[in-house]
Amino acid sequence: GSLLFVILCCVSAALTQTACPPTLTGTRVSTLGSADSLNVPAGKTYIYDVTEATYSAGIFVYGTLIVEDTKDILILTTHITVFDGGHLLAGTCDCPFTNKFNVTLLGNSAEPNTNGIGQKVLGVLSGGTLEFYGKVYGPTWTQLSQTAEIGATSLKLAENVEWRKGDTIVIASTDYWVGQTEERVIESVSGNVVTFTTPLVNRHYGEIYKNVDMRAEVGVLNRQIVITGDYSSATASLGGHMMFLHDAKIRLHGIEVTKAGQLGVLGRYPVHWHVAKNVTEGWAELVDSSIHHCYQRCVTLHDTSGVQIRRNICYKTNGHGFFLEVATERNNVFAYNLGIAPTANKLAPLPSDTEPAVFWIVNADNTYIHNHAVGGSIGFWYALPHWDLIDPAPVVDISKKDIIPNRMNVKKFAHNIAHSTTGDCMHVDRGPNPEKGERTEIGSVAVVIDGVSVGTIAQNYDPMSDPFISAMTDPERKAANTPVWAFFEDTTLYKCGDHGIWLRPNRVNMTGLYVSDTKRGFTSATGPTTIVTHAHIVQFSPNIPAQDAPWTLRWDSLTNKMVPSNWVPRGLEFYDGPNNYKNINFWNFKDPRGLQTASYFGVLEHDVFGIGWGAEADVEGKGNFVSGITVDDSSVMPFAFPWSTTVILEDGEKQFYFEDRDGSLTKRVPVNGVKATLLAAEPFLVGPSCVAFDAWTRAVACPNTFTSAKVYVTGGSISDWKKTSTDGFLKLVRGDDPKKFMWFCGEADSCADRKAYTIYPSSFGITLHQRVYNFLLFDHVAPSRIDIYFSNQLAGETPVVAVCLPTGATAAISNWKKVTSRAELEAAPWSSAWNQQGVYWQHSDGFLYCRAFSRNSWLPLEIVLTGGSGAGNKCTVPTIATNETRTLPPVKASGVPGAPSWKPPLTPTFSRADGKCSSSAPTPTPVPTPVPTPTPVPTPTPVPTPVPTPTPTPTPTPTPTPTPTPVPTPTPPPSTEAPVLANCTAVLFQGLAHETTVVFAAVDESHMKISVSVKSHTGMVSIAFPRNALEMRNADSVIGWGGNTPFIEDYYIGNQYSGSAIKVDTANGGTRDITDASAVEVGGSTTITFTRPLVSTDAQDYSLATPGSVQNFNIALATTYSVSYHFAKGSSTCVLPVYVAPPTPAPTPTPTPVPTPTPVPTPTPTPTPTPTPTPTPTPTPT
Repeated sequence: GSLLFVILCCVSAALTQTACPPTLTGTRVSTLGSADSLNVPAGKTYIYDVTEATYSAGIFVYGTLIVEDTKDILILTTHITVFDGGHLLAGTCDCPFTNKFNVTLLGNSAEPNTNGIGQKVLGVLSGGTLEFYGKVYGPTWTQLSQTAEIGATSLKLAENVEWRKGDTIVIASTDYWVGQTEERVIESVSGNVVTFTTPLVNRHYGEIYKNVDMRAEVGVLNRQIVITGDYSSATASLGGHMMFLHDAKIRLHGIEVTKAGQLGVLGRYPVHWHVAKNVTEGWAELVDSSIHHCYQRCVTLHDTSGVQIRRNICYKTNGHGFFLEVATERNNVFAYNLGIAPTANKLAPLPSDTEPAVFWIVNADNTYIHNHAVGGSIGFWYALPHWDLIDPAPVVDISKKDIIPNRMNVKKFAHNIAHSTTGDCMHVDRGPNPEKGERTEIGSVAVVIDGVSVGTIAQNYDPMSDPFISAMTDPERKAANTPVWAFFEDTTLYKCGDHGIWLRPNRVNMTGLYVSDTKRGFTSATGPTTIVTHAHIVQFSPNIPAQDAPWTLRWDSLTNKMVPSNWVPRGLEFYDGPNNYKNINFWNFKDPRGLQTASYFGVLEHDVFGIGWGAEADVEGKGNFVSGITVDDSSVMPFAFPWSTTVILEDGEKQFYFEDRDGSLTKRVPVNGVKATLLAAEPFLVGPSCVAFDAWTRAVACPNTFTSAKVYVTGGSISDWKKTSTDGFLKLVRGDDPKKFMWFCGEADSCADRKAYTIYPSSFGITLHQRVYNFLLFDHVAPSRIDIYFSNQLAGETPVVAVCLPTGATAAISNWKKVTSRAELEAAPWSSAWNQQGVYWQHSDGFLYCRAFSRNSWLPLEIVLTGGSGAGNKCTVPTIATNETRTLPPVKASGVPGAPSWKPPLTPTFSRADGKCSSSAPTPTPVPTPVPTPTPVPTPTPVPTPVPTPTPTPTPTPTPTPTPTPVPTPTPPPSTEAPVLANCTAVLFQGLAHETTVVFAAVDESHMKISVSVKSHTGMVSIAFPRNALEMRNADSVIGWGGNTPFIEDYYIGNQYSGSAIKVDTANGGTRDITDASAVEVGGSTTITFTRPLVSTDAQDYSLATPGSVQNFNIALATTYSVSYHFAKGSSTCVLPVYVAPPTPAPTPTPTPVPTPTPVPTPTPTPTPTPTPTPTPTPTPT
């Protein structure tokens, strides 16, 4: 603190800012004579005023060096190093640098220097300060407002610009190929029209079509302050670089960095915060800057948190563009940045640099809003490792790790756009593995500390409330650690080479998805549930590509040339699951040229996968389903397996199915609970009531319901699922039609000769009809143990599985009820009592008949066999008719539900203007909902002072009008409005559907009124005041529920955040200390309000903070009556307001009446009529 005070005092003394440029005092460098180095001593202020100079030995800043803004300045130097206490300044926030200031870094060595920051560097060591403020002729970048055609020599932009003649602009590609990006030199600017001489070679789209924003980005590259490598930089891709260490204070506004970064050299990047840890708020900023034509990355944050990266351009670099390095980076803000055309870097430090992303994100606890990613292999890549990447090694010492990046929740991802990528526009998968040289080969991993396993970190992105290894070892934290949802909001993706988005998550909600002209819009692998809601998908837009999309061709190894791929693009894709697609609009899925065929929904092609069912508590979201679907052309295939009938479907495709919950996709609205289920036309699953879409799609709609099961075998003379005969090892036969069967085959054996009838059950499961007998037969010798896991049975829908046992064998089954006949087996009613078991019957025909009753979770059936001999396939399968009588609902021509009226984009959480330079740290401020401007209250027109009447002449005059008695000013009546209380407001989950506003208002000196308002939420709302900040346990809490049966109560949360630890105060020895409490639901939003004392009244309560100091609090939202099953949890703070007593109104003095004067009699003349003037009305205040 004292050091910063000394720096600021020195600078202010040297810089008298009464006008721009400011008057500078100090030692002028021009008076020092020439030298090969410049040394600014500590405690001294130097004014740099030399037009051009070379410092082959470098510049050393121990004191203050201020660059004078009176002329263009060029510094050529091997390095500039700012030491502890040093301050390098060019321009100020109020007077940005208007002349040209160029720092050219010299040399061809990448060796570290004595300070460890390398050569050819502008470096700031710990305790140093760097402030560059270049004049910005804004905006940094914008978009087109209309399409620019080939041959155009002007652009019409979305806003007026201050760009200048001679500036270089970059115009982004809006096609599949980022190589269509173009640079031009401005000839003139008029408002929002920019002209140039060289005509455009490519078309650049400039429209928002069907809510998909495909307007080309246009950015200006020039700045007044330039940091660049020298002329030799390009020879070895060895440019200059900037590096800032821990406790360095950095403000960079309006700078240009080019010929920077050192290819293949670790830690040498154009702009680089290096192990800066938690930066000082407001002293780590890169704003309105341009980084272009560089050799390795653009912006790197290495083990650094709290940096503001706003309104910058990253154009043409090698490897990842905006880069988080070791996954400990948190609370950084990337807002309104534009990245274009990163290229593969085979010499870069990470293997993934050969697959460059514009934004490489290894920790989700950062904010990304309004960024645009153009080109590269991937636009936004969430590559989340199991633990940090500090000192990666083949064997990691877990005891030295704590943070789990792939459990960190998304802090904020909203309003971002990606396009023109060779691969996925957005990718949430394949985090770097620190044990494999950071190759993107991540899998699940067991966490073992001191020889003890404390749990497993999943391969999938798995956001949790306490994402740390220490939470796996602490019993209390482990018990309180709960899954949370990750939200990605209002994301636009187009012209993607493969997926719009590929995710491998456990819980992700993609709300607001805009996709166009993409091979496949969205694919989610595995996970309890992935939700996509409010999406707008376009396939063939007016943004016509210059040539056919890259995925329309494939390489033919027989002819060694590209041939048509016959690929069928699909809007949304199913894979693993469960995937819930709700409120989706599809547009333009019929190719106007008639060359391609597309489908609204598809399934991941030619792959092995199981059917996911979701979390046990999420009954509504279980399974794969669609609802609220709106299409513009009912002739387009709703769903397809678009491969020739000669192509054998893979396991996942054969077993895949999803429900049309409301009939909006198939136009078959459910009748008496019967819905259309869509699946592949596989004989084993298809029944007589199924209807095919057409022969080509290989897809059918059925009225049946289905379930999943997994089969595992151990023991006997077999190993895994090894094939032992021509057909396979295990056979599943349908009892209602024994001609329908499926062979099982081990994962180590492809069973290619029977592939049309084979699946891999050991890991991925099998799909069964709910109302059908299924017979399981073993070839060769039966195993000694069989485990079958059932899932997602519905009441009255539970199937029967019969296992053929070896002759003479007996079966031992734990926890299942035995019955004595098949009739009793079929008659057993479904009830919650059976939720953890089923019933079975062992018959003399050699079959063990089992019927499971589990509704939501995997239910194990463990069959241990003793005795017996011979193969298990000697049983004769009986024909048992199904009780299936359902038929598909009819197709409706009208009255079919669809997507609701289009959801508008969310209100921006940040303004583009945020982050303008200031003397204090810029704080992200949510944009409030616009409030109608009240009509201004007009100022009352003052009553004019009467002009004295002239003395009348002797001529008879009318009787003078007596002077009116002044009317006393009435005393204003007492206000009937409630007094405005001093308050503090905090907003959580900003921009999400469930945005939450918390208000603390001081009622009096000892009480606080608190309200919690949650948008678009009709469930439980909880606010907790913890004893320890940011914990939900050991907390005083208030929980409320609106709706038809509202309640609100005072609770206490114990050591463990679970239902058993959340108790009403009065039931736990406490008292109810909340008053004026209410919980209401209005328009789908819930508000709880209550008043409570500042000081606790009993041991169950926790006193609030002292007014004027910070109060920590937590918010949890749930859709059930148990807040321990919350879907969202957040923490925040408020400075509690200090109560201000209302002023006592001063007594209004009683006016003294003015006596009315007695009129003087005068002769009455014959009056001359005089027009009566119309009085000017006094305005009535609004």
